[in-house]
Amino acid sequence: MELQGPRSELAAGRKLLRTSALKRPPQLWLIAAFGLALLLIVPLLSYTMNFLNSTPGRRGSVMPKPAQVGRMLKAAPAYYEQILGTGLQVPRLQLDIKYKHWEKLTAKRAEALAARFLHTGPDDLVPARLTADDQEVKVKVRLKGDNADHLRGKRWSMRIKVRDPDSVFGMRRFSVQAPYTRSNQLEPLVTEHFRQLGLLAPRFFYGDLTVNGQRIGLMAVQEHFSKELLESHQRRESAILTFNEDWFFKSYSLLGTFDGGEFSNWRNTPLTVMQEGRVARSPELSRRYATAAGLVRGVNEGAIAPSDAFDPEIWGTTLAACEIWSANHIGFFMNFRFYLNPVTVKLEPILNEVFLNTRPEEPAFETLECLGDHFEFMDTLFADPRIRAAFFRAMDRIGKDVLSPEFQSRIRQRESELLKVLRLEYPHLETFDLDRVVLRAEKLLELNEENYQQYLKPRPDRNKRHSAELAYPTAVFAYLVQDGRRHYLELVNALPHPVEVTALQLVSEEGAEKPLEGVARFKLPIRLEPSRWPEVPERIRMDIEDADNLAAGWSIAGTAHAVGSTRDLPFVSIQGHPARSTPGVPVATLEQTLRDHPFLSPDPGETGWLVARPGTWQVQGSLILPETMGLRVGPGTTLRFEPEAVLVARGPLAFEGTVDEPVVLEAQETSWQGLAVIESSQAHSWKHVIVRATSGIQRPEWSLTGGVTFRKGEVSLTDTLFDGTTAEDALNLIRSSFSMRDTSFAQTSSDAFDCDFCTGSIIGGSMVDIGGDGVDVSGSEIDVVGMHFARVHDKAVSVGERSRLSASGLHIEHCGAGLASKDASHAEIADSTMEEIRHVALMAYAKKSEFGPATLLAQRMNISMNSDAAMGEAIAQSESRLSVDGALLPTRPVDVDKLYASGFMKKE
Repeated sequence: MELQGPRSELAAGRKLLRTSALKRPPQLWLIAAFGLALLLIVPLLSYTMNFLNSTPGRRGSVMPKPAQVGRMLKAAPAYYEQILGTGLQVPRLQLDIKYKHWEKLTAKRAEALAARFLHTGPDDLVPARLTADDQEVKVKVRLKGDNADHLRGKRWSMRIKVRDPDSVFGMRRFSVQAPYTRSNQLEPLVTEHFRQLGLLAPRFFYGDLTVNGQRIGLMAVQEHFSKELLESHQRRESAILTFNEDWFFKSYSLLGTFDGGEFSNWRNTPLTVMQEGRVARSPELSRRYATAAGLVRGVNEGAIAPSDAFDPEIWGTTLAACEIWSANHIGFFMNFRFYLNPVTVKLEPILNEVFLNTRPEEPAFETLECLGDHFEFMDTLFADPRIRAAFFRAMDRIGKDVLSPEFQSRIRQRESELLKVLRLEYPHLETFDLDRVVLRAEKLLELNEENYQQYLKPRPDRNKRHSAELAYPTAVFAYLVQDGRRHYLELVNALPHPVEVTALQLVSEEGAEKPLEGVARFKLPIRLEPSRWPEVPERIRMDIEDADNLAAGWSIAGTAHAVGSTRDLPFVSIQGHPARSTPGVPVATLEQTLRDHPFLSPDPGETGWLVARPGTWQVQGSLILPETMGLRVGPGTTLRFEPEAVLVARGPLAFEGTVDEPVVLEAQETSWQGLAVIESSQAHSWKHVIVRATSGIQRPEWSLTGGVTFRKGEVSLTDTLFDGTTAEDALNLIRSSFSMRDTSFAQTSSDAFDCDFCTGSIIGGSMVDIGGDGVDVSGSEIDVVGMHFARVHDKAVSVGERSRLSASGLHIEHCGAGLASKDASHAEIADSTMEEIRHVALMAYAKKSEFGPATLLAQRMNISMNSDAAMGEAIAQSESRLSVDGALLPTRPVDVDKLYASGFMKKE
């Protein structure tokens, strides 16, 4: 009994604990266990779903294969490290699209999935708003991608066009797509290598996309083909062409096969120009488009050598890089974009869509990947001895680099950085087998002129005869060509069957029709013989007398059918261009140059040079120097050129005059077009040279802004005078290094010195009576010391497009503006004088949104303004930085567009 009391109390206490357990806080170990479970289970579920949804060929799978499970377990630690570790940040993009416009995209997607490919047009664009990090801009959006893998699931590939004047990440046109459509980490990895080799390739990064509030996830952001892409590669804006692949995919949609040569023959595929509307509005871009199309057609028809139309070094390098990486997808002609370099007037490739042929079951090297088989376009280029020689040179250079430990370490490090981002949502991704590339490079280094043919892929017979009753998308390609006021129509058979054209008429953009006059001698039906792959197709040419209607925007439409078929297929003419039979930039052999210019002779002391005899010489026609040959001109030599004449060099120029007997280049009459050096591996040296009255090279196929132009060279100018030019730039340096000492510019109608993507220095000299800017630099790094500027209409010194400038000891008087830093540039000026400045002495602003604000630092300045100046001594646009003697000036809004459109910066 004595023990009963305590036992009863103990039981009662246990009961109390049980009944009050829910009222007390849980134990810490329970909290920890629950949290750990969440930490493991939630990422595991996310990891598993991401794996299943991101495995190429397994999207929509319910259960992974055993091999995939193994990769999941292998990759899991890295995935958890990302979830629990550094928390990588990627740019965030948010698209907001109205419901009716989203429905239009949805309907287009359904149409594309049913047809098995996406056919796009200008009407597919819908308006939207894009927020990129903290920047909100108006955009237009459409679906993109040829194949259905771009439109499956929720990660739809989209083309985004930012409305002017805005830009996003320095781009106005770009695409977003699932990373697996761009080979995950391989596309940026290979593309970056191509860019390092000096090849044109789009910028590429990853972003986290949300559409109408729904998070889509990690997407590949890839730059589209535009002016901004070219500027990022230190190229000038020009026409970008592509083969029209619509017929290729329409044929696939209708026939269900790519078998045979129909619509996959580069010799019979129409060309089209990118940004067609922009090109149509620009006479200069339209001329470049015509030149580029004429060059491609000239190579197609054998009227011109491939190396006269396609830059040999760049195409040789492209082919070598593609072979080393097994990037055979690039080699197919429809995957190229062709940029016409306006300085060289040669076509350069813009690389697009890297898909590597790296199946582990296949050997690393057995055949060349981009030659033979269905790569007849690359075969045509490779048949040119100059392009083939450039290929072997590039292969030696690139291959040896790939074998180096430094290259391999750099590639693996870059891949690791890319995978850290990709594995956040694609945890199964494995590293690329770089050893295959190394092994391939070793084998490719053994190639030479004697043995390469044994490694070509065998070419199949693609002229299989299909039934004429097949549902072909068209039977005829029609090209309307204009030559001044004269027009003619070219008809080309699109099929490997005989075709009959049964009707021709005029049609307007609104769909109106009227009879076509002036083709009576061609009686309908017109028979076109079969086009056989890969032969050049026959063209029937018909002169058109109805020029007034055609000039007013009418096209020619018709119908045709394959012989033996009752199916009439319509066609409408597109713009065509005649084949070019000569290079855009004139060329000459040594014999031709010596015959045309008797005052020249080979240098007896050194091979590879020509020498001009002293005296005054009337140059008849243009002076075209043979490729790589230099020209020496000594004291007391004057070359006087005809009005349309040019001096063209592809080698060094050594012009060495004296104070009393300078070298003079001048016009026979009022002006001559000027001098252009395309490229030189040897340095140029000018001393005591006078260049007078250049007007700039202006020809239908070739135009340059500079009265004197140097590209890709090392230039030294001392005691040189550029006088009386009417060109846009008296002197233009492009992608060069330079030194200018005591060099002067006078009486220019526009800019004096334009420097694009250069490094160099200017010491002493003067710029007087300049109609535009004095020194105008873009994408360059230069020093200017002790120069005198007087009566410069616009800016004495203009620094733009991510340039860096250091200036000191300048004397600037009676100028519109002293120094302007713009578009992400950084300029510093010290110990300088600015007198009687008409508008503003110092400026920092952004003109192009893709670059952004600028910086200008000024110290120990002596500034006096003209009494009529209304803008003040210094102006800093919002977000730009301008400091004077260490004091940061307040910023303010500046309407830069107005200044250039109607203010003092407007070109006269």
